[in-house]
Amino acid sequence: MFTVDDISNNTCADNCTIDAFTTTIVPCDAETLEVGAETVIGFFHCNHEATLAWAAIADFQADITAGDLKVLKAITKARPKQTPRTISRGTGLNDVEVGANLTLTYEYDKRQATATEYDFFNEMKRVANNRQLHIFTVTKNDDLRLYRCEISMANTGDIANEGEIEKFEIVFDLVWDGVGIPTPRRLAGLYKALAAVAY
Repeated sequence: MFTVDDISNNTCADNCTIDAFTTTIVPCDAETLEVGAETVIGFFHCNHEATLAWAAIADFQADITAGDLKVLKAITKARPKQTPRTISRGTGLNDVEVGANLTLTYEYDKRQATATEYDFFNEMKRVANNRQLHIFTVTKNDDLRLYRCEISMANTGDIANEGEIEKFEIVFDLVWDGVGIPTPRRLAGLYKALAAVAY
């Protein structure tokens, strides 16, 4: 049996200014969201200024028409995996989170007779290799997740056979600094609108 006083490693001494707890969750407002296999992925350059900060569906459509935004409908292959990057504070102390790595894996099953999907993915890989590619994803629940961070497509590869269907594997390895989980923004009707014009 022990009491709170028995625990002597009080890390609050490292930072005596304590932030108040301010965020709450209202259970009555909660909803359960179903997971859809298909996702829309948006590709754009790191210096792109989104039309009106993408506040409405028409803003996305304007950037697609201008050629500044490419959208692709893909199948989610694996659960997104976020891994924290930490620094050690020393023996007996917990590590501190300073950033994160995230891996997103998809499959694309729309093969082209002229192999233009290879041209597209090779172009995106070159842009990513130059550290110029940013992306966003939109789920069937209209959750928009914007990834303005360093992105690698080095692990994106050739076709994988799934049963009787050939699928191109798309892998994004993302890296960012800071603590937290990317927060989605919901824009009603966005998935349906983008999926209708996606490759």
